[in-house]
Amino acid sequence: MLVVVAAGMILLFTILFLAARMVLLDGYSKLESNKTVIQVNSAITLLKEQTQQLDGIVSEYGRWDDTYQYMVQPDSRYIESNYTNETFANLKVKAIVLVNSEGEAIYKRGFDFSTGKLWPIPKLLEQAVSKGGLFLDPSKDHLSGFFWTPEGICIVSATDVLPSGGNGLRRRGTLIMVRHLDQSLIAHVEKIIGAKLTIQPMLKDRFADMQQILANNAVVVKPLSDTQVAGYAMMKSVDEHANLVVATSSGREIFAQGEYTLSFLSWSTSIIALMLAGISWIFDRMVLLRLERMSEDVKRIGESANTKARVRKLNGQDELASLSHGINGMLERIEDSQYELQLEKDRAQVTLEGIADAVITSNEAGFVLYMNAAAERLTGVDFK
Repeated sequence: MLVVVAAGMILLFTILFLAARMVLLDGYSKLESNKTVIQVNSAITLLKEQTQQLDGIVSEYGRWDDTYQYMVQPDSRYIESNYTNETFANLKVKAIVLVNSEGEAIYKRGFDFSTGKLWPIPKLLEQAVSKGGLFLDPSKDHLSGFFWTPEGICIVSATDVLPSGGNGLRRRGTLIMVRHLDQSLIAHVEKIIGAKLTIQPMLKDRFADMQQILANNAVVVKPLSDTQVAGYAMMKSVDEHANLVVATSSGREIFAQGEYTLSFLSWSTSIIALMLAGISWIFDRMVLLRLERMSEDVKRIGESANTKARVRKLNGQDELASLSHGINGMLERIEDSQYELQLEKDRAQVTLEGIADAVITSNEAGFVLYMNAAAERLTGVDFK
């Protein structure tokens, strides 16, 4: 019975442990995945806010009458008063380009406000803001978004230069502003989302295993190691042929917490199993072994029919000790009763032998079982 109970308990604890482990792992995995998805989506949202902010600035400047007048008749005073180094710093832009309706750049300047030096406009961006370039498409009055170059990712916003009231006047050119995703801006986003951020072009050899998923606007979560987990999502570029992949990398605190919880569960289960094993051993020593010895003694006494034999006394005040004392007391009373019966038998024998009358006993079949001395003398039979 003890073996059956122990096996049942072991099976039950094993099932409970495996079920708890599976539930915990699944729960912590979902928590980690949700956290990574939130980080990736938050990074994309913050980056898009940068685009929207730049769009607002460009639209304001592009619909400003002074800008329109400058495009009609260039005047250096407009540039000197509106596109100073402080302007670049306040607007947080790295380049401003004014292109007339013929596709000629009448103003183009790159300036890095963080270093106070000129900022070289990347070659690919130069081509995109030149005549026939991506940002000078006459069919679009506004175009903005992310633009990849080997020198880094840029946020570019381009809008037609028009008078504030419209008045049916035609466009006079295009205003383009560029905000570079430099390390300071990346660090600002990283601080908010709590993860390391990288933006890379979607290359077939680099993201071949997840391109289909990313194309469906899904976030891919992949553990990089036991300490790092990454999330990936596609972010469309202005150049549709060069989409970008936003990647975040953060520590696996949730995974570590799950490992700690599982370790605690394993140790707790082991301790409980050891406690049950100890209780089983104590139960076996205190109950089963004593009960087995008592059973052997009772069997031995029953087979020998020796009423003088006794079961081994058990120490203690528990039920088994009381039972052993009770059995020995019962055997003593049986022995006393047999002694008294023997005395009564001896007395009856003496009485029968001493009377003058013949006494004969027989069974139902008529066989003589007993004859006293008088019966033997009368019948002449020596019964003994």
